[in-house]
Amino acid sequence: MAKQNHIIPVRPKEKIEITVES
Repeated sequence: MAKQNHIIPVRPKEKIEITVES
């Protein structure tokens, strides 16, 4: 599996970038 960058919006002006390697 390739590296997938999941961008999850937490707050209106905040974004958390989580890199998941499966």
